[in-house]
Amino acid sequence: MLAVVSLIAGLLWFFWVGSVVAIITGHKARRQVRELGYAGDTLAILGLVFGYLGAGSFVLFVVFPLMIGAASGH
Repeated sequence: MLAVVSLIAGLLWFFWVGSVVAIITGHKARRQVRELGYAGDTLAILGLVFGYLGAGSFVLFVVFPLMIGAASGH
């Protein structure tokens, strides 16, 4: 179940909050797959990939430009 949540949240990237949810639930889902033998490892990995891509795009398009603007005094 967490793997599906991770994948959906990673695909939505709703104001990048979905990325955080995708990363957290993706790691929890992978732990459940390892420890309890649940299915869904591929979905969890896809959720993690989309989650990290969303977090990276947040840094690239929001945080980095703000840092550049603050450093240049604008």
